[in-house]
Amino acid sequence: MNYSHWYKYGDELLAEIRDTEVFPGSIAIWFFGQAGFALKAGRVVVYIDPYFNEGKNPDGTSKRRFPPPFAPDCVDHADYVLCTHKHSDHLDPYTLTGIASASPDAKFIVPAPHRAVLIDGGIDESSIIGAFDNRAITLEKCGIIPNGCPHGVFETDEYGNHLHMGYAINMGGICVYHSGDTVEWPEMRPMLKSRGIDVILLPINGRDWERDRKGIIGNLNSRESAYIGAECADLTIPMHHDLFEGNSENPAHFVHYMHQYHKSKKYKIMVPGERFIYVK
Repeated sequence: MNYSHWYKYGDELLAEIRDTEVFPGSIAIWFFGQAGFALKAGRVVVYIDPYFNEGKNPDGTSKRRFPPPFAPDCVDHADYVLCTHKHSDHLDPYTLTGIASASPDAKFIVPAPHRAVLIDGGIDESSIIGAFDNRAITLEKCGIIPNGCPHGVFETDEYGNHLHMGYAINMGGICVYHSGDTVEWPEMRPMLKSRGIDVILLPINGRDWERDRKGIIGNLNSRESAYIGAECADLTIPMHHDLFEGNSENPAHFVHYMHQYHKSKKYKIMVPGERFIYVK
């Protein structure tokens, strides 16, 4: 496998996540490509949208531009695993069951309508927490506020429960917001400002007619994420721009908008397998 995209991977990356000491007032962030991240504050580790599946096409080739960093059953240190929606690059049963086998005490937080996907995959029902729009989840080691997001449009089940979520994650006195896949909606910026966000993780792959006709649902583009991040958080990290051919983006476009219009605001372009320490 070609790991040239990865700054670190395999045992080296796993050891770094396990061993990194995170002091009060800071948080460690690792990027896995696409929308996958790990957060660590103190000794608490949260995975968000992990996708450690090779993802084969019918002809046996990989859908990915670069391989997963490690097998999911190597993740023996997860406290919480968050998934934003049911698309396989965000909620992958193979990845989640592998993590569950190696981290048996981990809790899995998913949009409430998708709990059954994890149960059907063999994850113990008592380990799965359903997320509802604007209903805070108070956990032993962190706090989470979910909010429904429009992945193109708002989608709900027959009971009105949102299928796509963003999460404001409060750990060690720092708030990290992960939007999942989303476009902007009128109440988005006021909602984000009310969360007191320090670090915001936003997609930049955009949307267009060509992708729409192929059934590829779009997201925020670089310009939109630059404006939202600059207005609503201290630091912006773009995501969802690197894993799949035909649905990627050059993050240099995001850098252009930040440099041109938001010179005083902080941002960070991460490469897969990189660790970044944010200090408040």
